[in-house]
Amino acid sequence: MIRCIFRQFNPTIIHISTPDFACYAAGVWARENNVPLVATWHSNIHDYLLHWGLVGTLIYPLVLMYFKAFYQAIGVTYVPSEIVRRKMVKEGFESREQGNKLKVWGRGVDVTKFHPNKRSQAFRIKYGFAPDDVVVLWVGRCVPEKRPDVFIQVMQALTKRFPERVKGVIVGRGSSYNAMCAVKNCVGLGWQTSDNLPEIYASCDVLCFPSTVETFGNVTLEAMASGIPVVAAEVCSSHLVESGVNGYAITGIDASGYTEAIVKLIEDSKLSQSMGKAGRERAVRDFEITDVMSRMVDNYVEESSKPPFKAKSLPIVNCVGLVLLLECPYLTIYRLGRMTPRQWAAVCAFLILMAIYLYGGDEVSPEEQSYAWILGVALATGAQLSGAVAKVLFKHYYKVKPRIKKLVILATSYVCIIILNPVLGLAAYSFAAQSLLAPLSILNLVWNAVLANFVLGETLTKANMVAYVLICSGCMLSSYFGIHTHKDYSYDELMGLFSAPLFKAFMLLELVIGLVSGYITYVGEKEYPPWIVRVMYGCLAGMLGGNQFLSKSLSEVISAAIRDDYKLILSPG
Repeated sequence: MIRCIFRQFNPTIIHISTPDFACYAAGVWARENNVPLVATWHSNIHDYLLHWGLVGTLIYPLVLMYFKAFYQAIGVTYVPSEIVRRKMVKEGFESREQGNKLKVWGRGVDVTKFHPNKRSQAFRIKYGFAPDDVVVLWVGRCVPEKRPDVFIQVMQALTKRFPERVKGVIVGRGSSYNAMCAVKNCVGLGWQTSDNLPEIYASCDVLCFPSTVETFGNVTLEAMASGIPVVAAEVCSSHLVESGVNGYAITGIDASGYTEAIVKLIEDSKLSQSMGKAGRERAVRDFEITDVMSRMVDNYVEESSKPPFKAKSLPIVNCVGLVLLLECPYLTIYRLGRMTPRQWAAVCAFLILMAIYLYGGDEVSPEEQSYAWILGVALATGAQLSGAVAKVLFKHYYKVKPRIKKLVILATSYVCIIILNPVLGLAAYSFAAQSLLAPLSILNLVWNAVLANFVLGETLTKANMVAYVLICSGCMLSSYFGIHTHKDYSYDELMGLFSAPLFKAFMLLELVIGLVSGYITYVGEKEYPPWIVRVMYGCLAGMLGGNQFLSKSLSEVISAAIRDDYKLILSPG
């Protein structure tokens, strides 16, 4: 479709504005047909991820890598301000190796549409604002990266200091919208059309804009053109707001700076009026929309007269990055956040099966290749599952009333913990190396969480879900690079290891620790402080639960004895 449109239109130059599928396809067509290509940068999307919690932080490097690859393949990218240009150069968007450039092309505002004469007393009366009330305005998405928390703190402080005089207006929508509207004296207007915005701007008294992820700040410029002072973040608004002239550019992210700046404007109406007037003059002088658009036309003429930029990076890099960019946030933020517990159980089960399938990281010759480890992994997974089933059923036992059900649950629990768990665990060590099976022990946490949801009705939080996916992913990675070969030992070799001085010293130390910790836990807090008893419980549990190598050794001894001579098992010593 895009190719057909381009062929019919036959463009002299192509301008792309976002790194999405359509713009990627446009870039591919431009390179194939030797048509000059330029781009504009509008949003620091990769910085938004740092406000999305753990998942956003994890995928941040992938998104940044894709963005850099995308824009390095374009000859010129026009960014909104010099502040943004320096930041993007530092992040690696401009590459000497590729030869691409970042240039500044600002933004403009329609100064006839956004004008102080749009101030409406009818608007203020409609929402209960008195003539001498100071109305603090928020315009934009109500999402974490825009820092609505700062606005909330500012309004709480202002309404506490000026209970009847300060009001707030919120224009926009997002996850924090309801919390913002719940603040005393604040009114939410939701999304508004461009036809309504000029009246809203001019009818308020100050714009509070604490966002630190803006590339230009169109909201700031519209407020300036409307003749009201602006209190905004210095990090991304200093090119518009001259602190002390047409508003205040606040350093840092603390709400107190914004509060004190707005207090100055509340207490000095003449200062507020002079700052609004200065902002209006600056907007008309430097940011009139027709002048800004004329400069972009000049840019088109300049770039179309040059030979098309030839990118050195392969398009496949951008294609893979594009998939990562669009799919990773969608999967992690949207899909995972809305999955049911049963769907999560299916995902965890799938990841465990993938871990089993992907155990194949070591390189061995065809003669040495053995797939017995697959059976070992399956048995170890079953051992972990049986242990988790037993723990959950033991807890469920106390919630069940009918005696027959209690007996069935108790019997099943004992079968799982006494028979299935040790038997499957020992059998697993007979087919796979311990280094391969050890990571699977952490899956016990996942099994417990999933089963507790189904059996006990416990709730899985989103944080739990993300943690369990990470655990399964870690098992997959560690398993992939594990040792998949399984060495067979003779009975004499194994008994020689058990006779080694180092092993005897270790077992002696284990015996001493076991006796001491066992005695202290038996006597309890009657003779020892509580913290010592708890430490001893930890030592005893760690000693009993951590010696998995003894299980491996025992399974190897039994296997070797059966393989060599089963009578060895019954022989003394």
